[in-house]
Amino acid sequence: DIGHIMARRLTIEGAEVVCAIEAREKPQGLARNVRQCIQDFGIPLYLSHTVTNVIGKRRLEAVIMSRVDSEGSPIPGSEKKIECDTLILSVGLIPENEVAQTAGVSLDKNTNSIITDDFLMTEVPGIFACGNCKGIMDLADYVSLEGEVAGENAAAYALNMNMRPSHVKGTGTAPKGMPEEGVLTCLFCPKGCSLKTEGDRVTGNGCRKGLEFAAFEKTAPRRVLTTTVKTAERGDLLPVRSEGYLPLKSISDIADMLRNIRVCEPVKEGQLITCIGNPVSAKIVSQCNHE
Repeated sequence: DIGHIMARRLTIEGAEVVCAIEAREKPQGLARNVRQCIQDFGIPLYLSHTVTNVIGKRRLEAVIMSRVDSEGSPIPGSEKKIECDTLILSVGLIPENEVAQTAGVSLDKNTNSIITDDFLMTEVPGIFACGNCKGIMDLADYVSLEGEVAGENAAAYALNMNMRPSHVKGTGTAPKGMPEEGVLTCLFCPKGCSLKTEGDRVTGNGCRKGLEFAAFEKTAPRRVLTTTVKTAERGDLLPVRSEGYLPLKSISDIADMLRNIRVCEPVKEGQLITCIGNPVSAKIVSQCNHE
């Protein structure tokens, strides 16, 4: 997921992303990210491939990409040279657990994640763990929900009260892999429901917003744009997003326009910044305070 998101972000910021490469035969991230980060921007996705060599002296000039077999080993004779000046590697998520180890908390030998019981307490009484340090979660929402349970149980333990088990299911709840052909992947929320349409009938949606998404996705796709603009005085990058949904076909033009503007400080979080240009106009919202 992070690799796909970075490919989109770099494209929005003006880089030419030559391709994305995955060693598995199916994408390991969420289907919604394949749709909105890779397919939306026409970025080639090579599955069952990996980088086997890099070329360059003072800086990168090209990489050699090879097809891999079912065991993940490069196949001789399948090499392909790709000219580029930057290679970004997504190497997975590895929890930082030095503090946990110092406290004597047990870790899973395969994932290096913290082991807890149903109440999110570790084998060391009074020490609780939640979120991605005990297992990679599909959605940040689940990290927050589990954090609430861990906090409540830590307080209950301190007060010698009854604790409640965690029922948060953070993995395998959102569709992964390639989006199905002929099936819409809803992008209105991180769950990424798979929507099937037959005429005016829509199935597979988990809420009413899925119906709204299906209504415009087949005729006029729209997306929220998240990017940066530079401040006028120091040229610092200011995180911004579009006020609402924008036509997908205009995203690249709008991003190009935003790279040429400068915003005068001070800027407050949530402040609307109106940019009018040719060929498009868009309202963007500041996502942080900048004095």
